[in-house]
Amino acid sequence: DPTNISAWNNLGVVLLDHLKEIEEAVKAFQQAYRLQPVSWIRSNLEKAETRLKWKFRKEERKSRNA
Repeated sequence: DPTNISAWNNLGVVLLDHLKEIEEAVKAFQQAYRLQPVSWIRSNLEKAETRLKWKFRKEERKSRNA
């Protein structure tokens, strides 16, 4: 069900914490938040966005040092 916020949130958790697919996790949390903008989904979205920033910074440092 594309309108099931729990499914979108759970998908985001699996993608972020287990599969390490950060970009896809952000998309899943964004969809959940669009459907129902509640604080616990926003918290998960912010966590994923923070990890994405860390990933980009790490990749940027690697490319500078290469």
